[in-house]
Amino acid sequence: GLFKAIKFVYGELGNSSDNSATAEQELQSLQRVKLIRHPFLLSVERVEIIQDQLIIVTELADRNLIHRWTDPNDARRIFVALTEHAAKRMMAMLASAQKASII
Repeated sequence: GLFKAIKFVYGELGNSSDNSATAEQELQSLQRVKLIRHPFLLSVERVEIIQDQLIIVTELADRNLIHRWTDPNDARRIFVALTEHAAKRMMAMLASAQKASII
């Protein structure tokens, strides 16, 4: 089978509390993002609302975008950086966007 990424969005839809605004905003953004097709964006497979909980299912990236490591002198500190592959892809994407006068 294929692996998928599942995101459970904080907040309950249809609730008048502050935490529902996060889920409502995410749902509105998803409606726009679902229409975008781009080789660097993961596709949105499904959007489900189960018991007022917004759940988003996307394809799973085949590689990690970040590398994490612990400070050898202080284990409480975690460092995060883009992987070399992700950095190269990001630079290519930005160059493509600049060439198309998007940025």
